[in-house]
Amino acid sequence: DQINLLSIYVPGDNIATPVGGGVLGYANPIYYLEDTTVAVGEYEVPVTAHKILDCDIAIDGEAHRTAALSGLPGPDMLGTLVHELGHAIGIMHTPLNNLTDTLLVTGEPVLREPTAVALRDGSGMLVSVGATPTMFPEYFETDDSYGTITDGARDLAPADIAAVSFLYPRGSQTRFFSISHEARGSANYGFPSLPTAGGHVVAWADADNDPATPRVPLFSTITGMYEYVEDTERRGKFELRGLFKQLETSTGLTFLPSYILTLNPLDGSGYDRQAPLGGTVEAYDSLHLSEHGDARGDYSAGFRSQVFVEGEYDNANVYDIEKRALGTPLVYDPITGRVVSAETGASLAVMLPGTTPMFGDRPTEEVCPINVSTAGLTSSRFPDGLRRLRDGVLLRSAVGAAATDAYYRAAPAAAAFLIRHKAICGLARSGAAAIEWVFVHYAAVLLLVSSMVLLRAAYPHKRRAAVAGAVILVACALLFVQFADARIMRLSTEQVVAMSDDIVTGNVTSVESRWAEEGVRKIVTDVSITVTDTVKGRLNKDGQIHLRVPGGRIGAVVSYATDMPRFAEGEEVLLYLEYREGFGYLVVAGSRGKYDIAADGKTGVKYVVAPDAPAKLGLKDAETAIEQDDAQTADENPNDPQPDGKVPLEDLKEYLRDIVKKQDAARKTAKDPQN
Repeated sequence: DQINLLSIYVPGDNIATPVGGGVLGYANPIYYLEDTTVAVGEYEVPVTAHKILDCDIAIDGEAHRTAALSGLPGPDMLGTLVHELGHAIGIMHTPLNNLTDTLLVTGEPVLREPTAVALRDGSGMLVSVGATPTMFPEYFETDDSYGTITDGARDLAPADIAAVSFLYPRGSQTRFFSISHEARGSANYGFPSLPTAGGHVVAWADADNDPATPRVPLFSTITGMYEYVEDTERRGKFELRGLFKQLETSTGLTFLPSYILTLNPLDGSGYDRQAPLGGTVEAYDSLHLSEHGDARGDYSAGFRSQVFVEGEYDNANVYDIEKRALGTPLVYDPITGRVVSAETGASLAVMLPGTTPMFGDRPTEEVCPINVSTAGLTSSRFPDGLRRLRDGVLLRSAVGAAATDAYYRAAPAAAAFLIRHKAICGLARSGAAAIEWVFVHYAAVLLLVSSMVLLRAAYPHKRRAAVAGAVILVACALLFVQFADARIMRLSTEQVVAMSDDIVTGNVTSVESRWAEEGVRKIVTDVSITVTDTVKGRLNKDGQIHLRVPGGRIGAVVSYATDMPRFAEGEEVLLYLEYREGFGYLVVAGSRGKYDIAADGKTGVKYVVAPDAPAKLGLKDAETAIEQDDAQTADENPNDPQPDGKVPLEDLKEYLRDIVKKQDAARKTAKDPQN
């Protein structure tokens, strides 16, 4: 309906929709999966696929009110609104963080960071902010080291500013620069290295111009993020956009910050290793991932983290992100306009010549004369065009396939010949550079050729020639004019159990999306579940539960409420539920409160599986507790390993029932201390 609605739910509110305990808020954008037109008043407006048309935001006012009244650090309404507005303009979650996982004196877990960088606020005042972006998915706090602890999402970190500036460039962008390069695997036993897709590239900055303080992670990206899925040769490419050329110290002194670059797998190994618990590449890929699943399918987490180091040989990098202090600091040189080593002044092209990647081993270019000839090009339209010709034309016919096979048979000898004869190799590379220039400036070349033809034809007629010249000048002038996420509270299993009225397992019998008319038009999904077992509460076996969750799909229209649970007909699930009068059952903590149940194909044993990042974090918490409680049994059965990321259903239910019993006993004791 093109109305961007902000609703804040408080108890007793019959208008706003509750979001479910543990969810501070969520954004709910609507977009089309294909190009179409949308009626706006009397006009039909063309809309491209995946363009956000409408975004509603729902906030749990009670969760923020409780924190405000307590006088203790807690969720701030401003922080949640800034986070959700980021989703509303198209910015997704990020794994980048400068957080420490801390336990409060109450035993509750909390993520905290120190202030780390000085930035100017909207009024021009210099303020200290944290390095963790507002768009980090979990609630976190910022400690200014003077006793003030605030919601960490209230202020924008450098990475947030870079994202907004990239999506919505306004005014001059000269304060930013980019670093583009590649990550590949290792070349072992004669096999060439392969591009690494899904690696997390982090830029660690000396944010205060003090070599005695540790660097902080200010920017990051994912390899393959900006590449087409079909272009497998470029899936290791990355581009760090929006890096700051200058920063200020806390006293207002301007300096040129340097950045050390690292690469790590998003394997959930820890916040300090830039791989948040429960997080996967799929949770952060904002370009290839939709609510229908990951379109790439080639992500990897099976590689070692490493630090970029300048060296005299191909790969001088140091393995292990913890050794980042050994990395080569890179800085933007305002005189040359290039990224250079802060230690030697060498540019990236000098430090990483030809096809040498920043991370990993370079491809074996000696087996292909095209690779030898195009080594060192700053762009790759010519070789990419040859690959498209091979894949899209030659390999689609018997003759073309035979010609391609013949080329690859002769290629190693031709490549070796070029490498041995430097003069001929130089000529080949000059020719490749010329062809690459034509590919990059094809429009200008086409215009130039057309202009020559037009002027030649009009030359006998001076008036026509003048008109033709004017047309050419105008053409030259024209030529050279240059999805909803939630914010989830960090909750332990005990907290989620306490917030739940019912915990059940069941089978999803129907899932149906529909338009809901409630003052504004939005898509909701009705879900019916048949209960198979009850862990907490009084729901009967074979009873029916009806849920209404935000978002869904109707035809080509998609409404996506991220970090809210999604259901599929026929799946078996475990749910944490709370009951709200007037609204019925809600899932506690968003997607943290919904787990899939799958049976082992050989043994038939049922396991609980987390479908996404928040649920994985919750399941890891429960799995650790179960392993501690069951350590003696595990010792007695050393040959009975459990699959990674899965917890036996019966073990989890027993663990949850034990928590329920302890909480019930504690409530009874609190009501009647004498008994």
